[in-house]
Amino acid sequence: SANVDERTRYEMYYPPFQAAIDAGVGSFMCSYNKINHVWSCENPETLKRDLKGKMGFEGFVMSDWGATHSPSLMEGLDQEMADADFMNYGNLSGMPIENIDESVKRILKPFIDVGNFDLTPDEIAGQSIYNNVTSDEHFNVARQISAASHVLVKNDNGVLPLTKKSFWSKDDSSVAVFGNQASEPTVGGGGSGYVSPSWLPTPLATIHATLAQADYGAESDNVFFGDDDTSVEDMQALASKVDVCFFFLATSSSEGGDRANLNLDADSYVSEVAPFCAQSVAVVTTPGAVLMPWANQVDAILVNFMPGVAAAFATMDVVVGDVNPSARLPITMPMVENQEGMTTEQYPGLDDAHNSSYTEKWAFGYRYYHLHNEQPRFWFGDGLSYTDFTLETDSLSWNKDSKITAKVTNAGDSRGAVVPQLYLSPPAACDEPLFMLKVSPSRAGPIILRRLSSHSASAN
Repeated sequence: SANVDERTRYEMYYPPFQAAIDAGVGSFMCSYNKINHVWSCENPETLKRDLKGKMGFEGFVMSDWGATHSPSLMEGLDQEMADADFMNYGNLSGMPIENIDESVKRILKPFIDVGNFDLTPDEIAGQSIYNNVTSDEHFNVARQISAASHVLVKNDNGVLPLTKKSFWSKDDSSVAVFGNQASEPTVGGGGSGYVSPSWLPTPLATIHATLAQADYGAESDNVFFGDDDTSVEDMQALASKVDVCFFFLATSSSEGGDRANLNLDADSYVSEVAPFCAQSVAVVTTPGAVLMPWANQVDAILVNFMPGVAAAFATMDVVVGDVNPSARLPITMPMVENQEGMTTEQYPGLDDAHNSSYTEKWAFGYRYYHLHNEQPRFWFGDGLSYTDFTLETDSLSWNKDSKITAKVTNAGDSRGAVVPQLYLSPPAACDEPLFMLKVSPSRAGPIILRRLSSHSASAN
């Protein structure tokens, strides 16, 4: 059971759900675990009162596989997975027809909204999860999104970008590429959400083609590769004879279990090899927080999280400067395992991990580090650019509709985008963090503050 008080749910964990609702999401899935000792899929407080009531969700709630323990329709569940049989005629026949009708409408509306009922019988018959639906247009969108999602957390001496004119077009430029991630890339997590791409370009082949100034598939004699099984001595020899080293590092995750630790799958050699490089760039692919004990040994670090099918091209777009990185870290990267000092009661929980108490409330992530004066490896919100921006504080204005405007100017020589972050310090009586991110705009225009008050369970 995930045991968490109402205020913490509303202030810390509900905002992403609210954002999805505001964006028009059609369905949510309830999980296997209990919330405050009530099964998630039959919890009227979280499903019916909070999600559908106060947060205004108009779509349907579906159970995870095997997550139902009762019909639960009156508690807020609309549809159970096909392997369950609680929502049978016998169980539903005694329920008010208006509640059944409401669930049916909730289920049908998203299907209508996305055009499923506009398909012809032939179109429906031709659908299959095995169809290759990739198109050049979709691939290019994936490339653009992936490039825009790269976070540049370190760039000593302006190592990046390595422009085509200054580096890749020179006949004598040379590159060493290290790591299995360069030749067999991880681009997404495992489990039910995994999608097998119809084509997956690799970072190694992309670097070859870029240095050869040719199409993908071309090779350059000035690109040298060492996989995870290459000896440190051989890696050092390769590193010492090239202009730039690239370390492609990764880890992944999947449903059904937690990551055993915050390590990357194979990165112990980086601290021993990087000192032999004239310039070094690490590209980190990860589903979440990771340790980077070698961070001080490399010149530049790009974090691309789970970067998708076009990751190899997207990374190169950023490396050569065709795309100026503008993303920011959505999490804090720690120095060591459990730097936040989570207790066993909090994680994985007591009673053989059957009871996890969220007693930390808001004091996790960057809020914990500020509260306890801890220094992480990289802060939540960190991210560099190839250009410089100025925010004119004199231009800040705040009107009665909670709209905030400020003038941001690109003061550098490169095109780029920036993500201003607004943190507010609440009064001490609010019992909130020293300061907390309230908004980060996704587009140009006035910022609208959505919550300026603390949630009060007693007043709620």
